[in-house]
Amino acid sequence: MTYTANTGFLVRDGVHNDQAGPPPSMALGSAGQGNPDNGLTATATIDLTYTPMIFNTVATSFVSSGFAQTLAGVATPSDDKKTYTVTSGHGFCSGTGPSQIRLQLAPS
Repeated sequence: MTYTANTGFLVRDGVHNDQAGPPPSMALGSAGQGNPDNGLTATATIDLTYTPMIFNTVATSFVSSGFAQTLAGVATPSDDKKTYTVTSGHGFCSGTGPSQIRLQLAPS
């Protein structure tokens, strides 16, 4: 969780995280949602803007999974390969996260 930030909120058992205690930690670049009926799509962003690194988009991959998933999540790199935006997809306990991340030094 070093050098990371979470925004938004988690709901567990119908209770917002500010009432249910601290949310569980999430893996880097993972977006997840548990109830497809709420109409929400969770998003995550991995941002390398202030580093000398970029994503090797050929060797970086993401996986989407969930029970009764009606729409798979997607991971989209930025044109400059500095960020990935990840969406959860829709289904019960649906999520998308990295299966492999490969970085390289940005060309100067």
